[in-house]
Formats: sequence, C-alpha cells, structure tokens
Amino acid sequence: MILAVSGWREWKDAAFIRRHLDEAIGQHFLLGERTVPVTVRVGEQRGADAIVRAHIAGTDGVTPAVYDAGWTPENHHYAGSVRNKRMLLGDDLDDVTAGRMADLLLAFPQPGKVWNGKGSGTWNCITQAHYRGIEVRIPAYRVSDELRGSDQPLLDLAGQVIS
Repeated sequence: MILAVSGWREWKDAAFIRRHLDEAIGQHFLLGERTVPVTVRVGEQRGADAIVRAHIAGTDGVTPAVYDAGWTPENHHYAGSVRNKRMLLGDDLDDVTAGRMADLLLAFPQPGKVWNGKGSGTWNCITQAHYRGIEVRIPAYRVSDELRGSDQPLLDLAGQVIS
C-alpha cells in the first residue's frame, strides 16, 4: 500500500493525525493486504508533515518517503504543486515504490477554512488526487483529548483561535 499524506503547516493536534494515520495503516494490515511494506509519502514541512514523519519513524513495516518541494525564490508559486504531483505519482528515485501511483491520500487541511482556489497546498494535493482517481480521505476534525487537556490554545479555525 502506498499512502500519501498532506496537511496544514500549523497542525498542533498530533494525536488526531496519529490516530487517523494508524487507522489507515491498520486497516491495510487487518485486511490481509500486507504483501509488501507500507510506504508513507509525506512532505518536508512543519505541522502535519512533521507529525507524520515523527510518528512513522522506525515503525516496523512502514517505509517513509519524504518529498522535498525544493522551494526557491523563483519557483515558490508552483513548487508545492509540483511536489504534490511527484508525491502522488511516485516521482522520486529515493522512494522504494517509485513509479507507482499512491493508493490513498490522507489529507488534513486547515479545519474550518473553505478553499478559495489559492494558497493551500493541501487542497491542491486533494484536487490532484481526485483528478488521478486516487482515493482521498479527509477526516472530520475533533479536538483530541490530548490537546484539550494541554495549556496551549486549540487550533486556529479559519482565523479564530479556539481555547
């Protein structure tokens, strides 16, 4: 199974992402489809990407494939979109599943914000996955008990900090 993950750079609720990542990987294992290790393709950014990378590091049977956008002043308008396409199609020689399309995109866009067609790499990735016929899952956000019990403010929901 090849799982691509994309998400908002400001995610702080790691428990929410870990739970849904574990469910996606666990369903694959429970269905007896584990003929080869699971590959998780993810970006190199902070937030959701960093949570995913930390969670799968050293996990038996799960191989990470980190896709760098190669941001520069010249390409900053489209580097994320190109990286999303490469991640979905497996266009990276360091990816053990290179050349194979992702089976599933697990997406974590900013909660409460409707995409306006610009400025969201996560929504761009969702759109590209739909276009290519890749299954997309966008879990409905519910604050985890772990974050609710902490002193930090909850997520910025469409510009409003919830505490």
